[in-house]
Amino acid sequence: MNKKNIYTIAISLFVVAIIFILLRSKTSENEPVSYKLKERKGALAESAEYIRTRATAAKLAMAIRENADDVKSMLALAAIYIQEARVTGDYMYYDMAAMQQVNNVLNNRHNTVSLFFYSFGLFYE
Repeated sequence: MNKKNIYTIAISLFVVAIIFILLRSKTSENEPVSYKLKERKGALAESAEYIRTRATAAKLAMAIRENADDVKSMLALAAIYIQEARVTGDYMYYDMAAMQQVNNVLNNRHNTVSLFFYSFGLFYE
């Protein structure tokens, strides 16, 4: 084979790979992911702290389902996910769960404007 054919094949394979990557990334972004507390195992599952944490997380999730603009509940749930990551050691899962809640707060335009003015001491309502 000559150089021209090798270059043509290499470029076409590169283009096909790029198209595949772009199509695959778009399908994964469209799927909403909902994070919940994972069940603990062993002695951690029987602690009173875990029972309270699970009940609080359920109440916060219900409040968020009822009012999608409830910033306090979203941030409190993010804090629970961070604490749960510390307790269980499952940082990958709970980091993504906490970041989802923080991103939900920041993606709401009104909340973002309020947080901006609040951070500069202007207390915009």
